[in-house]
Amino acid sequence: MATFVQSSSMGVSKESQTRAAKIIGVVCDGYQNFKSSESELFFEYSKRLVKERWEKFREAVEQSMVFTVTKYPKAYCNFTNEISETYPSFAWLKCEGNEDGHNYLRKLNICSREGERFGADSKFVRVSMLGMDDDFNELVKRLSNVKIE
Repeated sequence: MATFVQSSSMGVSKESQTRAAKIIGVVCDGYQNFKSSESELFFEYSKRLVKERWEKFREAVEQSMVFTVTKYPKAYCNFTNEISETYPSFAWLKCEGNEDGHNYLRKLNICSREGERFGADSKFVRVSMLGMDDDFNELVKRLSNVKIE
């Protein structure tokens, strides 16, 4: 284990390692008082944020009627020990027309990854659900303005 830690930290500044350790410590400390109602815990906050993004994203895609988005099944969470909805950090869109999904989104100035990069058809594209709020809101706005031509 020591060899792994040593080799994986090569090229990473000590300051970065110290900051990362501090962040991990704060997250762990928050879970020491698990039933504390003082503030929202890190993972619950993150899950809520991603869930809200997915809801906005799905609504925008449904309005466009050009794309469909993959529906993910519920899954067991080893951290919370419960079955819950899945909200991945990337969304897979399928272009319902005859057009290449990536090129269609490129015309709208939306960054995506071609489905072909991942072994899928050219109608599929992968879009990131992460990033800054302003960027995500712009993505949702552009997707909701897409109409069938």
